Amino acid sequence: MVQVFGAGISLFDSDNVMSSTEILVGFGCFLAYINIGRYLKFYPDYSTIFETISRALPNVLRYLLGVVPIFLGFLFFGLCMFWRSERFSNTSNSMISLFAILNGDSVMDSFRDLSSFSFLMGQVYIYLFSILFMV
Repeated sequence: MVQVFGAGISLFDSDNVMSSTEILVGFGCFLAYINIGRYLKFYPDYSTIFETISRALPNVLRYLLGVVPIFLGFLFFGLCMFWRSERFSNTSNSMISLFAILNGDSVMDSFRDLSSFSFLMGQVYIYLFSILFMV
């Protein structure tokens, strides 16, 4: 229904790039692909991923419930301590920076950037975040 509604609106609105109609059509496509899992239940070889997700989801949600407050603590501490850095100038940039550190993308750059504002606190902050979330 979301795809049909978005496609119907897009017939009348062809000017905008990434307009609400494109978001509706994209979200409808996402939901359609998720809905394919319902039909894969009849074929046990192909339904493994959906069974795994259904069994693991309660444990993953419990884990996230425990980890999110700690992550938010690091997020807001970094925002308050290193607000002069471009990486921690606002909440969105702080979250992106911590996620990049978590994935190992910009660890050295973050060390250098935060150490230029407060050497000891920047080092301790990155080390603690890395130890708690990467290990």
